[in-house]
Amino acid sequence: MLIELVSSIWLALQESAFQIEFIIGAALVLLIWASTFFIQVPLHGKISSGYNKATVDKLVATNWLRTLLWSLKSLIIIYIMYDIVTSTGF
Repeated sequence: MLIELVSSIWLALQESAFQIEFIIGAALVLLIWASTFFIQVPLHGKISSGYNKATVDKLVATNWLRTLLWSLKSLIIIYIMYDIVTSTGF
């Protein structure tokens, strides 16, 4: 995740044909980090002392946010790769 964060921010700061996509990707990664450390980590801390069904259910439910954000990030990467391949004949 650290490499993803650093590379996403670096790409967002570069001038390129995909700068908007890279900025959106970096924003998604920042949201993923925020969700991880402000939602999932505290919930993991709660269940580390013992199983609690309500906490586990909340953890699973809130993990869908990260799943959605990673999926959107992946779609951006697929779009960029598709655009590169189709425009260069690679």
